[in-house]
Amino acid sequence: MDALYRLDRLRRLIDYRQVLDRTTARERCHEHIELLYLILSGKNEEASRYMARHLADLGRLKTVAREMRA
Repeated sequence: MDALYRLDRLRRLIDYRQVLDRTTARERCHEHIELLYLILSGKNEEASRYMARHLADLGRLKTVAREMRA
């Protein structure tokens, strides 16, 4: 369990070190708020689809950022 905790902390550190402009960060925050709204409204299926789309988009952004740094 401790190994997973350390691995997650390391992943977060790497993510935080990535340079993201404020516009992108603001968009992600708005997406998080929208996701919370869906969950609190009981729209679980819609929230699930939204989260899947959010994670896919974020994965693509991280891939592009890594490729740009390389």
